[in-house]
Amino acid sequence: MEDKNQENRIGERKEYYTNKFSKYLNKYPDNFKDFVGDTDITNLANELMSKGISTGCNVATFTEFPINSNNSLIFYGVYKQRVEHFGQLLAIMEQRKIIDESDVTFGIRGTKVLGDWNDEECIKGKLITTKGEVKETRESVEAVLVFQPSPEKVEAIVEFLVGEAPRLDGGYEVPDIRTTATYELRQQLVENSVFKIAKANVFSFGDINLIALTPKSISRLVDKSSNALNSLLNPELFEFISVVDF
Repeated sequence: MEDKNQENRIGERKEYYTNKFSKYLNKYPDNFKDFVGDTDITNLANELMSKGISTGCNVATFTEFPINSNNSLIFYGVYKQRVEHFGQLLAIMEQRKIIDESDVTFGIRGTKVLGDWNDEECIKGKLITTKGEVKETRESVEAVLVFQPSPEKVEAIVEFLVGEAPRLDGGYEVPDIRTTATYELRQQLVENSVFKIAKANVFSFGDINLIALTPKSISRLVDKSSNALNSLLNPELFEFISVVDF
């Protein structure tokens, strides 16, 4: 009887979180180009990837995806269309007392990366590199959970996201987990071989940011004569922590 009650409770909370996140996400389009809107942003992303400077880019405001925050934050992203995955994930984490509802907020980002997978949520494309190679690309819009946990909750949250989240319906085979690179999270996570320090360069287009995922500094490597970069200030370079090796 107790197991049945727990199952019912998880089902109720899954529906609650799914509906709550859906209301937030419904404000945004599913299509990357519609989400980004500004062709200058897309053109710059293509240029950075074609030059081999970036393996992929996110497009977001720092309100919706505060990856450069000075606070200790954990980010978990999956395609926007898989909102029920988030509902199930949060309901289970809450039931196990890994999180409270107050520990998590919602975010969103556009994503364009090099890759050749066949997920139906992605728009397939191609670009030609400066070396003349044809590379496949994938565009999507991803929903993001933003956790701001107390220090004692970090380990349990990360263990769940790494170990169990991929097995839930709609989870990525390799979970997209990132964190801000605060001293506290460096101490807790970088010793774990699953996590790596990564770098991103940020180009601001008003409130919208192009976050170029790369271990290299664009300000050193991009040809300054490039038309797409002429009007931009030097990009901000910052570090974050990630499961995915960019």
